[in-house]
Amino acid sequence: MILLFGGLKGGVGTSTLAVNSAVELASNGDNVWLIDCDHRKSAYQWHVMRQRAAHTPPISCSVANGRDVIQETEKRSPQADHIIIDAGNTESVHLRAGLTVADKFVAPIQPTQFDLWTLDSLHSLQQRAAQYNPKLSCNVVLNRVQARIPGSQTEDAISAIEEIQTGLFCGAVIADNLAYQNSAMLGQAAKEWAPSDGKVATEILRMVGLLLGTLKTQDEGMPIHISKDQAV
Repeated sequence: MILLFGGLKGGVGTSTLAVNSAVELASNGDNVWLIDCDHRKSAYQWHVMRQRAAHTPPISCSVANGRDVIQETEKRSPQADHIIIDAGNTESVHLRAGLTVADKFVAPIQPTQFDLWTLDSLHSLQQRAAQYNPKLSCNVVLNRVQARIPGSQTEDAISAIEEIQTGLFCGAVIADNLAYQNSAMLGQAAKEWAPSDGKVATEILRMVGLLLGTLKTQDEGMPIHISKDQAV
């Protein structure tokens, strides 16, 4: 499976979800290759920190720029069970190129109006890419959901996503938890940094299951309101 994490607005957590998904998949014994084509190189820096600390499971990572992401993906595909592409948060050559080889376009957004205003453009971007890559689907994840946001606001955000296209919302809701920030600087996944926080591990496991199709029921166990003990 080739998962491309990208978007059109900064601060939505594409790199965070990309590296946490990589660790989740690798924890199952799968061979995972991470490709960083964002100009900030956040995922690659995380990989360097992980290598230095010798965290396991190891995550292989490379950097690709522009249309080179196509060649890099094709190069790594024979040896990897899953490829994760961190394409950043701007409509760029590498984002458009990556969409031509990806199976899933994973687009994190926050449940705020500024993020919701990007939905039409995200959907249009996927539809244009699907002309060259018919298997491509767009999968919106609600990310960085804060405890102070009422459940009704989260439900409204989900409704807005589904108004664009039924099934556009993949079913995953990720809390705004400091574990994601603190783990990144150490080259870890959030579940490794906070092993006793079962909610962190569960929400990433659930998101990956929804994206890979191993978890079929979108609304099963889906939190609409993030409790304070989830958003630490």
